[in-house]
Amino acid sequence: MVSDHEQPSNNRRTFVRRSGLAASGMLVGAGAGGTAAAAETAKGGWPRRVLGRTNVRVTTMTLGTAPCGLCPKILPPEIAEIVNCALELGIDSIDTAPAYKQAEEGVGQALGRRRKEVFLATKVLAKNLQEAEESLTTSLKLLKTDCVDLLYYHSVGGCEFETSSAADGVFTWLVKQKKAGKCRFLGISGHHMPGRFPPFLETGEVDVLLTVVNFVDRNTYNFEEKVLPVAQKHNAG
Repeated sequence: MVSDHEQPSNNRRTFVRRSGLAASGMLVGAGAGGTAAAAETAKGGWPRRVLGRTNVRVTTMTLGTAPCGLCPKILPPEIAEIVNCALELGIDSIDTAPAYKQAEEGVGQALGRRRKEVFLATKVLAKNLQEAEESLTTSLKLLKTDCVDLLYYHSVGGCEFETSSAADGVFTWLVKQKKAGKCRFLGISGHHMPGRFPPFLETGEVDVLLTVVNFVDRNTYNFEEKVLPVAQKHNAG
């Protein structure tokens, strides 16, 4: 029997756990490296998998922070609680982005000394170098770190490869950020326009691909046949 005094705490814990699960998604490795050692488990019983060419073993469940970050009723301290809950449950892969409003601030509040416990990913959504530089600088500040594990070029479906890969293009700049130590790995993400993804993957600079795989998108965009084979060819996670 839960007393009236204990009920709010219990409700909050239930909310956090449900929010954490609702905000999480499956992270599946592609290529030979991605399918290896799937039997290894993390704390909490989560299976681990090598994320493609990164050679990093992460939990196959990733906490995605878009739902909580985009909800105006969930403030950064509550997002931090969701992140801490995920870590307590053994999930060590956290995904966020500037486009997710308050998400990066909440993730930054949670990590602190726990930064080394997670595989942290964020994104850059920019049309030019100034926007890209401002985006990454702000992200690192909010996340309270000087390096993220994975940095995605956000929404590649809205980008022209020729422009992005030019000497002053955002993709070229992102490759330089990896070499400068601002991120360990480079990724591309997007939900539409699959035809724009292969050229980026063919550069050999992309370590991870993030896209949507479900019944509806399979019949709308079909990344499964148009893009995933190219990612597998380069062993991109």
